[in-house]
Amino acid sequence: MAAALGSKNAAFYWVLLAVGVSLLVLVLVGVIIYFALAVKAIALSQRQSNFIDSVTHELKSPLASLKLYLQTLTRRPVPPVEQLDFHRFMLEDVERLDTLIDHLLDAAKTMHRPALSIAEATLMVPVLKNVAKRVAERHQVPNDC
Repeated sequence: MAAALGSKNAAFYWVLLAVGVSLLVLVLVGVIIYFALAVKAIALSQRQSNFIDSVTHELKSPLASLKLYLQTLTRRPVPPVEQLDFHRFMLEDVERLDTLIDHLLDAAKTMHRPALSIAEATLMVPVLKNVAKRVAERHQVPNDC
């Protein structure tokens, strides 16, 4: 190698060394980028799995409640007052399912809609009043807003 560096081919070896180092750096950068993208893909997969688990739980809870009330109503005599309570609870569960499905459909529409490039100003007071109203209705408490 020392003899080659002193000869007329020294420039060729320096160019070859520079190309080799450049390719090594390029491969290392590619591996790092691939690793970062793989970590992001794994995190996305985990978030999707958590989302599906949560949605499944939110769908099954009202269904299990409805099933229990219906089984109770069909298997034994229930006083009319309790029947009214059962019907009210079942209606609440159906409304909860309806709301969840509406939110899922809205989320699906949002994902397929192109992103807005211009930020839109939103007044928070009407939004917060609407949220307070829905929460008060769901938990059957008076809304003071």
